[in-house]
Amino acid sequence: MGLDDHLFGLVEQKVTESMNANLIKKFTVDEIDHAIKMLAPLHTPGVDGFSTIFFQRFINKTRIVLIPKVEKPKNMSHFRPISLCNVIYKIITKV
Repeated sequence: MGLDDHLFGLVEQKVTESMNANLIKKFTVDEIDHAIKMLAPLHTPGVDGFSTIFFQRFINKTRIVLIPKVEKPKNMSHFRPISLCNVIYKIITKV
């Protein structure tokens, strides 16, 4: 028996086998749709500049745009990428 086994033996198990099975199953489209609809649509936008209402209306649209940080950019470090993935973390949490 290793050190980890001894330590884990001291911690009360909270997640049952059936709970774990639910946690590791794949999300359904309906669950994702429901999670998006549960989010407040007009809260402050995330770092990407978009509020949840944008994702509620355009869930199947994903865009990545390069915004120039300097005038006359010459290499990739002169651009800031903007993506629409920040609300995805909220969706996963809700699902």
